[in-house]
Amino acid sequence: MNSLSDRDRLFDMMAQRTGLIDSGAATESDHLDSDVQQAIETLVSWHLKQHGGSVAETLTDLGATMEQTLSNASDATLDAGSANFGIADAPAARSRFRVLRPHARGGLGAVFVALDQELNREVALKRILDNQADNPVSRARFLLEAEITGGLEHPGIVPVYGLGTHDDGRPYYAMRFIQGDTLKEVVDRFHADTDLQRDLSRRSLALRQLLRRFIDVCNAADYAHSRGVLHRDIKPANIIVGRHGETLVVDWGLAKAIGHGDSECGSSERVLAPSLSGGSAETLPGSSMGTPAFMSPEQAEGDLERLGTQSDIYSLGATLYYIITGQMSVSGTVRQMLESVKRGEITPPRRHEPGIDRALEAIILKAMAQRPESRYATSRELAEDLERWMADEPVLAWREPWTRTVVRWLTRHRTGVTAAAATMVVGLVGLAAILMVQAQANAEIETALHNETRANVALAAANGDLARSKAAVQARYDLAVDAIKTFHTGVSEDFLLKENQFKDLRNRLLKAAQDF
Repeated sequence: MNSLSDRDRLFDMMAQRTGLIDSGAATESDHLDSDVQQAIETLVSWHLKQHGGSVAETLTDLGATMEQTLSNASDATLDAGSANFGIADAPAARSRFRVLRPHARGGLGAVFVALDQELNREVALKRILDNQADNPVSRARFLLEAEITGGLEHPGIVPVYGLGTHDDGRPYYAMRFIQGDTLKEVVDRFHADTDLQRDLSRRSLALRQLLRRFIDVCNAADYAHSRGVLHRDIKPANIIVGRHGETLVVDWGLAKAIGHGDSECGSSERVLAPSLSGGSAETLPGSSMGTPAFMSPEQAEGDLERLGTQSDIYSLGATLYYIITGQMSVSGTVRQMLESVKRGEITPPRRHEPGIDRALEAIILKAMAQRPESRYATSRELAEDLERWMADEPVLAWREPWTRTVVRWLTRHRTGVTAAAATMVVGLVGLAAILMVQAQANAEIETALHNETRANVALAAANGDLARSKAAVQARYDLAVDAIKTFHTGVSEDFLLKENQFKDLRNRLLKAAQDF
């Protein structure tokens, strides 16, 4: 997990010790009101001055443990005073569990890696912090967390092995020890990896792996809701990504048993009714508990009447927002974030990640709707819509345009579409060849017709010449005939017929004309 500097650890301890912030709240200076931040910084500076500027000595004096001590601790058995997370005594040696090393620390308890001496295995042992041990509300909440976590038997929830108390009556419980990182750490690495940004195929695969982890979280939340339990603090930092494919929702310190299961879940398991439910661990009306950037509007307002499974669904949506964009949906001081959440004024995901698919953005925004009834009915419904998106199916949160439907259909029927396209191409090529041959034939026919037309024109001209020649011959013939007739008439009638001695000449001439 991300380690804090010594100075940050001192700031964190001073903030909780002074009571200027709730012990369960985030203490990053960027998320605190400026006045509160200045007050804590003043106290830190004063304590450092008292210890000669040594942060380590100041931490030791305050009973805190530096984060560096945690990360460098060996597997050997630790003395309770060397790294105790603000806890005075380690479990007694006669106990079933023997502390090996510290592991992590939260606002309510500290987690140690311990040896289960009965089964010879490493477990996670959680103990309440010293500064919370005498607070009846904190103690009740610690026991409620143990009871609820132990009652929820699901692959996505850490199993509890046992609950007990030390000689001084302070409670502890043992659970499975998971080696891995928080989802927040994994997501931060994902968005910081420049190689992934350049390799789109690898980035897409890594994103889908994260989304499958998120679906596991939705299933775990859906199971808890079916048992009548709200987590109320779902966020990437409370999700452990194991090294062997495990995805577990942890830190049920703010969990609330609502006394009835989610009817939409359709579970046949009995509703979980912890013995401490309804006691001093209950949240007071008007108080907001959780992490500002991941809590629902009704949770931010402390509206217990509207608090339900949809409140966790909002937190799931905010977690999905963080996975996709690498950023929180609201920013600013704690007060500013709470006000933004109450008003539903979240930054659109596309402002952080312009390339996000609109269907995926719609899923996030539906889960983070300001009104609970506008969100998904169940966390399983949210998971199924995300699964639809991953399978390239239409999602419930967004009405897609017809063009996207057509593209999806063409993609799904790629083989048939390719075959049809190939057939069409072959047909078009064949048709083009036929048209080409036909065009060539038409060209040849047109050429022949043109030549024939020219021949016809020449023939017509020749026929015209012939007709004219025939007419000229006929005219000459007629002229000759007329001349002969005139000659015949003149000779025969005017001359030859009148003289007998020209009878023989007349006959010869007439015969010549007849022969002509």
